[in-house]
Amino acid sequence: MCKMGKMKKLLMIQNNFTGGLPENYASCTSLIRLRVKNNSLSGRVPFGIWSLPNLGITDLEMNQFEGQVGRNIGEAKSLAHLFLANNRFSGELPMEISNASSMVEIRLTSNLFSGEIPVILVA
Repeated sequence: MCKMGKMKKLLMIQNNFTGGLPENYASCTSLIRLRVKNNSLSGRVPFGIWSLPNLGITDLEMNQFEGQVGRNIGEAKSLAHLFLANNRFSGELPMEISNASSMVEIRLTSNLFSGEIPVILVA
């Protein structure tokens, strides 16, 4: 999907896609938008996706993703919009999310998160 580093946007909203996100998406450093909202995707999000350097929007809402948000999300300096609502994400949100300095909007509704709220969400 990300041949020769040219893929900028991956928009697959409101379909019937199943399975998980392919591991190789995590090395697509040219991506600025990853939007797979409202499908039937499941499993864990490949670790590298959380820290893609140019990704401004990560929209995984309304799927069946599970597991934790990677601590490497703090390296996502371009990430402005993180939409994870209506999935099965769990555990604590990593405090490193506070290092995602471009963040302006986060949607976490209807997941299984627990623990303390990171500073960026209340400051």
